[in-house]
Amino acid sequence: RIRLPKSLKSIGPGAFNSCKLKTTLTIPKGVKTISADAFYGSSLKGIVIPDSVTKIEEGAFRYSNLKKIVIPDSVTKIGEGAFYYCDRLRSVKLPRNLKKIEKETFYECKNLKSIAIPGKVKSIGGWAFAYTGLKSTVLPEGIKKITSCVFFGCKNLESITIPGSVKKIDSWMFDDCSKRLVIHGKKGSYAETFAKKQKITFSEM
Repeated sequence: RIRLPKSLKSIGPGAFNSCKLKTTLTIPKGVKTISADAFYGSSLKGIVIPDSVTKIEEGAFRYSNLKKIVIPDSVTKIGEGAFYYCDRLRSVKLPRNLKKIEKETFYECKNLKSIAIPGKVKSIGGWAFAYTGLKSTVLPEGIKKITSCVFFGCKNLESITIPGSVKKIDSWMFDDCSKRLVIHGKKGSYAETFAKKQKITFSEM
């Protein structure tokens, strides 16, 4: 078992890099930052994040063996590739105050079947969900564009709801996705125009 001091204010860069312990780590309340690559390649089966944490930096959990993680609402920034290639990750709760999902955040999370994208998210970076196991997702109102292969290679993706605020979608956005993909959206929306152009089934909400 790992016990961290209560006086700790941050988990430093690479602090648990390639940690082989298969246990659950509880981060003490008071920690504000989980630094870049802090848990890179870690075998920890679980990590409990307190509501004092406000920032998770680039690649903090990449290549780790995490299966589930709950990110408290105190977190307002999650860095690029934070969960890159966490191929055992099945469940993620994102914080409700998150405004941007950075590029490659969940790249190659093959066992991630679903995720609730918080309503305040206005931007999703390139390849953020590429090659994940997502079966369905709902994008919140306010997002204006979906670009740079956000959902590329999601072979299980069968349903996506695209809000009326979206005015641009890259033509190759859903390449190598399920042939059963249905785009849900408003009649007359850009999503409908895109779906017809790409010969993807469209369902009016």
